[in-house]
Order: sequence, then C-alpha cells, then structure tokens
Amino acid sequence: MRKFIALLVAAIFTVSMIQTPVANARTHKPADKPITGTVKVTKTGDTITSVQLTANDEKSTVYKVKLDAKGLDLGKNYDGKTVTVKGKVGALDGNKELTVQSVQGDSSKSKSKSKTTN
Repeated sequence: MRKFIALLVAAIFTVSMIQTPVANARTHKPADKPITGTVKVTKTGDTITSVQLTANDEKSTVYKVKLDAKGLDLGKNYDGKTVTVKGKVGALDGNKELTVQSVQGDSSKSKSKSKTTN
C-alpha cells in the first residue's frame, strides 16, 4: 500500500511539473495597449543576460522581456532609454513576461544632456 501511495504522489507531482510550463505559455496575450517605459539591461561581459521594462504607469510595473531576437534587439539598442513597446504579456515564475513585437523610441521623453561652461 505504501508503494502505491508513493507512486501516486510521484505521478501527481510529475503531471503538475509538466503542466506548469504549458499553463504559463498559454497565458501570453496581446497587451491591451502599448507599454511605455524605461529599458534596463543586465550583462555578463558582452552577453545580455536579462532585459527589463519598467512601465511609466501608476504601479511602475516591471516586465521581464523574453530574450528572443526582438527582446535582445531592445536590450542592445535601448538600454536606459524610454520606449513604447507593443507585444504579448504573460506570467512566468510569478513575474510579468513581455514578448516584444515592435519597439518605438519615445522622442518626447528623450534625455538630452547639454553642458554649459562659463
């Protein structure tokens, strides 16, 4: 009887582990509207290890950007800049994940630094 219970628990655990990634993949849906925010890149050497977009909303929502071709492009070209992103939002490990479909630099929020010397 103990072997049966142990086998049953192992089977339930295995099925739940298989279902979790599938369930996360199904939660990605188009964002209701484009997301405007600031890009932050983390690197190890020259390799991008993560890209985050902190939205300019009431909650300063942080999105973990999926590191596919468009996500890496966002990281390479817009680190520290304000952009508007269209994409799909989903949940991954309790965080919001953003799959980038298109990016537009936000020129109205550009940070031009000018120095004045006397």
